[in-house]
Order: sequence, then C-alpha cells, then structure tokens
Amino acid sequence: MRVIFLLQKEAWFVEHEHSWYRLESTEDVRTVLGALALHMVDQQSLIEQPHHAGSARVIDVADKSFSIELAGPDKKRVDTLTVKLVEDRLLDVNWKTMPFADGWMNAEAELTVHHVREMYLDVYLPAVVGSKGKMLSIHDTQADSVREAWIARDTTTRISLVEKGRAGKVDIKLTCAAESVDKSTDPRLLGFVLVAQNARPVV
Repeated sequence: MRVIFLLQKEAWFVEHEHSWYRLESTEDVRTVLGALALHMVDQQSLIEQPHHAGSARVIDVADKSFSIELAGPDKKRVDTLTVKLVEDRLLDVNWKTMPFADGWMNAEAELTVHHVREMYLDVYLPAVVGSKGKMLSIHDTQADSVREAWIARDTTTRISLVEKGRAGKVDIKLTCAAESVDKSTDPRLLGFVLVAQNARPVV
C-alpha cells in the first residue's frame, strides 16, 4: 500500500492490491503521507492505465494508528485497512517548486522533506543532437553539502535524492542547465521531466 500523486490531474490516491482509490480530503492526504511511501506518476509514462476502484477516506485516527476505509464506485465499503504510525516521525515531501502539467520541472527547484530515510526520482531528458545528457546538482542546505548526478538523454534515469536520511527537516535545492528551447513559444526554464518519485520514512 502506498500513496500515488497523479501529475496531470494533481490528484491523490491510495494504491492497494494494484487498484487506486482516490483521496478527496486534503487532511486525509496529509495523514496518509505521514505513514505511507509516496510515488509520483506521470500518466503519459504508464504502460497500462490503473484500475480506479473507488474512493478512500481516513477514519479512526488514534495516537499511533489510523484506518483507511476503501469504497467502490457505489460508495459501499470494500475494505478497512489499519496503518501504524509514530507521531513524531511523519514522512512529508513538500515541493516548493511544483512540476508543470506536462511533467517538466524547472531548472531550479526546491523541496523540503521531513523524516525521509530514502528518496529517489525517475527523470527523463529528450534526445538532443550533440548532447549525451547533463549534470544535476543536489544541495542539502542544512548540511551545506552538494553532490552531483548525471541525467542521460533519451532514457529514464533514477536519481537518488536522499540516502540514509535523518529524522527532522531537510531542505533540498536542485539545479541544472536549462534546456535550449524557442523562448518565443516556451519561455520556461526547463530542467528535466519528472516521471516518478518514491520516498520512504525514517523508522
């Protein structure tokens, strides 16, 4: 079970047994993000369309657990799942720079993570004559550390954003060279296409 964020629709889902149940409440989204892994999906990259099975809502919130009620399209309960959590170690990923609707991320992007043990991005760069790829700079502002990752062109590249993360807040800044595009038709500073995202909490 995990949380799905669908880029094109800016919609949140709980994935359970290969089916997606939509989360309608912002408060419910915040609750489940505190305990479940997050996966960001670009609909255009899906080989098969997911099974949209119904809706999900959070019920019975307690100090160290909560329940998720799954309902079918007819609003009848399908299942109730219990999720355990540690209240002072809630995973949260907050993109201060959100990707554009077509999946492109700005060449300079910032995000803040809380209690993330590990996190990766799947990114893509289209083929360009004379270029094999470009370097992405990953700056942890709390630790004042910078590392680099190579993004190859015409393929999906997995970027490790957080490795052996720590409890608490971490601010991350991503920087890369902007793509060469016709500014008269697209004035954006395009960095890379964000295909997917996955984060796991500190336990």
